Amino acid sequence: MASQDQYQQRASECLRLAQQSVDEKERKTWRELALCCQRLSEHAEDFHRVSRGSLTAKEDGIDKSIGGISQARRRLPANGEVHA
Repeated sequence: MASQDQYQQRASECLRLAQQSVDEKERKTWRELALCCQRLSEHAEDFHRVSRGSLTAKEDGIDKSIGGISQARRRLPANGEVHA
């Protein structure tokens, strides 16, 4: 996995290329790619924070609530029908 800094550098490079582009479709593509790189940077930051065990209490609570949602989904009937 690339580091957060590498993803941020790629995002900056994509934005620079978008500004230099004369074609609107190409500019849009570069901007979308920059957004993807920025999101990857955020995910890399989250991954490194979790791998170092430095979750805050709020983040830990979010993880627990997501786990509860996953458990609830597993209890749903296989056909997806829910009866009240």
